[in-house]
Amino acid sequence: MKNTRLLILGVCAAVLVPAMNAQVTWTATTPATQTTIAGGPWTLAQGGPYTENGSGTTTAGGPFDGTIPYCSSGVPILNSPATVNPTSPYYFPFVAGSGLNLEGYFDYRPRNVNEAIVAAVSADGGQTWTFENQIENLNQICPATDKNGNGNDDGIGHPYVINFGGAGFLYALDRRNGHVDSDGLLVHTLTPKAGSPLNGLPENTEFGPPGTSAIPLSDLIAQWEMELAGGTSNSPAPNIGTGTATALGMTNSYKGPSPTCTGAACEYTGSTNKDDLTGTNGGTDPNLSAEAWRVRGTTKLTGGSSGPGWNTQAPERTQGVQFSASTVGRYNIVVQFDWYTTAEIVRDLQTQYTTDGSTWTNVGPVYVAPAGGGYFPGITINFAALGITAVNNNPNFAVRMVSVYDRSANAPTPYTYTAATLGSNGAPVQYNDTSGNWRFDEVNVLGTAIGGSPLKLPTETIGLTNPDGILAYVPNTYPFKILYVDKTLNADYAFPVAEQCGPTLSGAAANHDTEYIHLATSTDSIHWTDLGAVSGLNDPTTTSYHNIRYMAPNGSLLKLSSGKWGLFFGGGNCLDGDSDGFHAIMYAESSDLIHWTVINGIDNPIASVSPVTDPSSGATIPLNTPVIGATQPWFSGRVYNPNAMIASPTTINLIFDGYDAAYSADISDYRTIGHAGLTAAGATLP
Repeated sequence: MKNTRLLILGVCAAVLVPAMNAQVTWTATTPATQTTIAGGPWTLAQGGPYTENGSGTTTAGGPFDGTIPYCSSGVPILNSPATVNPTSPYYFPFVAGSGLNLEGYFDYRPRNVNEAIVAAVSADGGQTWTFENQIENLNQICPATDKNGNGNDDGIGHPYVINFGGAGFLYALDRRNGHVDSDGLLVHTLTPKAGSPLNGLPENTEFGPPGTSAIPLSDLIAQWEMELAGGTSNSPAPNIGTGTATALGMTNSYKGPSPTCTGAACEYTGSTNKDDLTGTNGGTDPNLSAEAWRVRGTTKLTGGSSGPGWNTQAPERTQGVQFSASTVGRYNIVVQFDWYTTAEIVRDLQTQYTTDGSTWTNVGPVYVAPAGGGYFPGITINFAALGITAVNNNPNFAVRMVSVYDRSANAPTPYTYTAATLGSNGAPVQYNDTSGNWRFDEVNVLGTAIGGSPLKLPTETIGLTNPDGILAYVPNTYPFKILYVDKTLNADYAFPVAEQCGPTLSGAAANHDTEYIHLATSTDSIHWTDLGAVSGLNDPTTTSYHNIRYMAPNGSLLKLSSGKWGLFFGGGNCLDGDSDGFHAIMYAESSDLIHWTVINGIDNPIASVSPVTDPSSGATIPLNTPVIGATQPWFSGRVYNPNAMIASPTTINLIFDGYDAAYSADISDYRTIGHAGLTAAGATLP
């Protein structure tokens, strides 16, 4: 018999009965403590004291040469049920159930070593946990150093579960550069078994290259893995299948000054190809020595210097790369590739395809490189899903990835090339023709043979705007109704300067993301209708250190007997230099889920990071002692993702995420899960 407890709603639908319809006042009943987990993957505490590589600094928690390293005999550690450790590096908890018996879903992330989703069960209201499942591992790589730097931690995470009518759905965030906060949320159907709530879900991420992911090798027509290419740098050969790769536009004779240089000394006299293969970590390939195809040229200047070959005088769609592979005998064609940019190079890429070898058609959106450059891994063009059948069974099929002009409203100069970087004010800057390159890796052309089943790619939500995650599911609603976080990266540079965050008090860079909280409904868990933004929870334009600008997903919604809703959530502002909403755990109420009143905010929170002083007033933030008491070291840097679970007729268990303020690049202090008991004054629970 299916263990239905594992599919209990993770949001509390219990009814609070407040006295005289007053706002609920929360007080602490048990102190905040770190939780523990029995069994499961390697934890920070197991690293033990060690000396950080190259620094001479003694720290704790090393995955490479600590007391108990992350791997044993070349395989990541999985502890026995008798081994109990602090629940770290776990974060983004999502908790289901009530009373003492709870089911937890966590993002497991030993930074830049791995990322995965872990399920665990608790029999004491969330104070201790027992490991059950681990899925969606980004990789099984054993670290070669205790330092962070290989970029292999951006996988699938931030789990959230919705159950309705006997079916369960696990939502997760695709955290890879270029996908996070723009793609839909990943959706998996849950088919739990006793002791295995994540039964049937993939052990490894579905976004890896063929052979390490859910994509079968039989569907692979051609693959360019680059370090195995064996061809010339100008035209690397595929490591699997047959096809050709060609650089476009790197040998050119475009002449004229660049936008940032005028006069005879700045005249271009032509460019020659200078492509090569170079080590570039952080894409789909988890290999720490992964290489990518670096596409560039050498541009001659009469002034004596040289440029990258990517010329501002080149017409758009003439510079980039082309991959050709016959699809004869294959259908349901899919193309995947990893794209990397340096900060200085052109940021906008358009994918095109041909079926006759000469006529090119745009397909998919214009892809915008991450700010500051980096990987945009796993770009997928699913021709079958787009209804494009001319690419099937075609000997002339090819795709190319080419640079295009910036047509956005915030382009520094309309209809020219914009660089993959931002200025000091967070606004994009024009490409300056002096340096930079594009790189490509894990280029896959996939197709099903005649009579075969179509490729099954991960399912994503449709209709949610830039979803950062689900804030709360509204219980017992059909169509499904959710509150979710709409986050747009680097978007507040369109605001007046007075509405943009400046550097933090410590001098850290300002954050320029924007966030809005939306309501949305769905009848199938995939396709969503956005009902618009709610009001009263956060103000995306505020720069006050006492107000809420940002909010985090994974909150908790309580139904009050008065007809109101109560919401526990994490939030923050310009103080943090980050839009993840981790400055404090707060509480708000609403009668209609649209208009909200914050009861416990930044200055009288449920929990808060370490106090700071507002330089404009001299006031301490928060102004009042948090409900759960003074900040403790293990959540002095970040505190968010509250799960309010009904414990008794008068209390809840609050399970949340915390960071040590001093965590560093050696993974010695990092994520953990906390617990505290709260009661609602003047209220009872059924």
